[in-house]
Amino acid sequence: MSLIRNKLFGFLAFLIAFNGFAAPQDLLDQDKSVVNILLNPGFENGLARWTASGGTLAKETTNPGHGTASASWDASGSSQTLKSTAVTIPKALYGNSCYAAIHYRADTITTNDYSFIVQDGSNADISAEVLLAQTTKWTFASVSFTCPTSGSLKLTVTSKVANPAAILLDQLHVGSQNSEVLGAISATPTTKGQVTSYFGVIASAVKTVSSANYSVLTTDGYATVLVTTGASDRTIDLPAAASNAGRRLEIVKVDSGAGFVLIDANASETIDSELVQYIMAQFDKWILVCDGTAWYAIQSAPEYAHNSSTATTGNDTTSFAYGPDGKTFSNVTAYGIRRVRFKTTIQKSDNIVLQIKASGGNWVQLLGNNDNGLHSLAFQNGADYGVNVAATAVNSTDMNVQIGSYGYSNGAYGAAGQPWSNFNTMSWRVKKYRN
Repeated sequence: MSLIRNKLFGFLAFLIAFNGFAAPQDLLDQDKSVVNILLNPGFENGLARWTASGGTLAKETTNPGHGTASASWDASGSSQTLKSTAVTIPKALYGNSCYAAIHYRADTITTNDYSFIVQDGSNADISAEVLLAQTTKWTFASVSFTCPTSGSLKLTVTSKVANPAAILLDQLHVGSQNSEVLGAISATPTTKGQVTSYFGVIASAVKTVSSANYSVLTTDGYATVLVTTGASDRTIDLPAAASNAGRRLEIVKVDSGAGFVLIDANASETIDSELVQYIMAQFDKWILVCDGTAWYAIQSAPEYAHNSSTATTGNDTTSFAYGPDGKTFSNVTAYGIRRVRFKTTIQKSDNIVLQIKASGGNWVQLLGNNDNGLHSLAFQNGADYGVNVAATAVNSTDMNVQIGSYGYSNGAYGAAGQPWSNFNTMSWRVKKYRN
């Protein structure tokens, strides 16, 4: 027991001595799950998103309260204001107990020279007014309030006397400390672990989509989108990456309808290098994370090839292998090539497999490989008939499927075996996925 106690004390002493992970005390005093909806709350991006009605507003980099910068506001008259840009209230905060705070320093003011308050988009007061005291060190002031069920919020600092001295401001906050929400850090911490800005992501909020497309908003707070497509495709538009650094978003197709879910990145931005990604089968999903320039998959949904309108031969009169349901062999009566096409580019990192199933059975993978950047598939029953997929170069969307071949690239239909018409209840599909 004494050995364990000594090791524990030694470890604690190490943590205390090694201040590389030390955070400001006022951050330690806060619930780690806070959401801050303010934009540029710590003035790390200069004075963007803040407007002063009078006096002098300037960025300061000497002894900031957090990160590398703070703001100095020297009001020149009474009732002048410094306001943040109004931000739409996330639905997950509607009616909840919310929280506003500022970190400030005011060496030479007189107590009550400044105050702050939370207001809505029309400048109506939402919280109680908080008067600020004179202080020679960085000090934390806060107020609680009930979040409205609509509209937007902003934080307003007001001068209360004719010509007060300057006040320093840093890491202002309007949001929540509810344990059901998650504050995601969107900026690189400093060497002492001081975070420089926040982007609030509501981890528990779920959006259900069923009868229309949906555009995910930077401020809507959703972390999960559940999509019911029915027979029609549904598009989920992603917000601009620049405003969503650190955000994690899960999109799931929850029904078995024939419609696909299209996940469309903003403008020319990409999702794993593609402008659009797809969810084709029930319960498949994409889990995405944003780095501020693009979206990347933590988990991706497989894609199923569909019929191409070009370069088909023989009696290919129907859409073969369309989507996750595949197609039957029933109308194959002669050797020929069927070309299938993926909606997204074939990459070297993709796995491509050929699958078959009997009516009422499960899909069974036969063969798939990835050699030197080429993709090929084949399966064989005995020596007389089979399906082969000829190799195709990466960065193509098409693959040729040879039906009725007993060799890799030649042969005749049913030379000594059973005709494909005996496989009327057998279906096939081509699937592309990443590990």
